Amino acid sequence: LSQFEIPVLLLGESGTGKELVAEAIYANGLRFNKPYIPINCAALPENIQESELFGHMKGAFTDAVSNTKGLFEEAHSGTVFLDEIADASMPTQAKLLRFLEDGEIRRVGENTPFYVDVRLIAATNKDILQAVAEGTFRKDLYWRINVVEIHLPPLRERKDDIPLLVHRFVKKYARNKRENVRHISREALSLLLKYEWPGNIRGLENAIRHAIAFTQEDVILPSSLPPHVQSGDSDTFPKVRSDQMSLRELEKAYILQILEECSWDRTEAAKILGIGRATIYRKIEEYGFTSPAEST
Repeated sequence: LSQFEIPVLLLGESGTGKELVAEAIYANGLRFNKPYIPINCAALPENIQESELFGHMKGAFTDAVSNTKGLFEEAHSGTVFLDEIADASMPTQAKLLRFLEDGEIRRVGENTPFYVDVRLIAATNKDILQAVAEGTFRKDLYWRINVVEIHLPPLRERKDDIPLLVHRFVKKYARNKRENVRHISREALSLLLKYEWPGNIRGLENAIRHAIAFTQEDVILPSSLPPHVQSGDSDTFPKVRSDQMSLRELEKAYILQILEECSWDRTEAAKILGIGRATIYRKIEEYGFTSPAEST
C-alpha cells in the first residue's frame, strides 16, 4: 500500500491510532524523504480553512498583508495527512475535489490555478457515509478520497495488541521520565487487558504515563495504574450528578468528565461541549485541571 500513490481513507473511533497508521504509510512509501504535513480540519475554523490549506494572495481579505503559501504548497512532492476530513467546510471540499481530479490548487484571491504534487491520506472518526447522506460531505469527494479504505477497530476489539503497545509506551516514557522503570507486572497487565478503553490507544498511553509517574521500583504494579483502570470503571469518573451541586461545581465536574472521556484531546472536548478551543484551555487553567501526561 505504501508504495502506491493512491489516496487512503482511515476510519475509526478517536484514539484508535489513525495518525500512527498515516505516519507508517508515509514512512514506508516512495515519498519518505519528502515533506509530511499533518492537518486537523476540526482544529481549523471554517473561515480560515481555505487560506491555511491552499494559501492566499495579498489583499484577499483584511489580514492578508502578503502572498502566503498554503500547507498543500508547502508539502509539494510530499504527503498531506488530513485528519477529521469530515469537518472540512463545503468550499474547502470543493477545492480538495479539484486538487484530486487534476492536481491543481488555487490560492484565495487568485484566479490562476497551479499544480502541486501531493499524496493525500485522510481520516475521520465520524460516520462519513451518514455525512454524505445528510449533505454535509460531498459524495464525489468521498469517492475520490476512498480509493483504499482502512478501518481501525477500537482497542476493546483488539486486546491482543495491548501487550505490544504497553511495551512500546513503557520504553518511550521510561526513557524520557524515569529510566529505572523497565517492566509491568503480570497483575497490572491483566488489569489493562480487562479494561474496555473508551479512549482507545490514546487512553492506554495516558494510563502508562500515569503509571510511570507513580512507580517507585523498576516494575509497574497495579497500585501505580490510574484508579479507573484499577477499578475497571470505564466511565473514568462517576457520572455528573446535579443534586446538591452549585452551577460552578456542575460545570467543573462535567468539563473534567468530558476531558477524560476524550483522553484529554482538548479540540475534541471543546467540540463536544460546544465551546471554543480558547475557552477549554481557559477553563482547564481556571479549575486547575492536570492531565495524566502533565503530572509526569
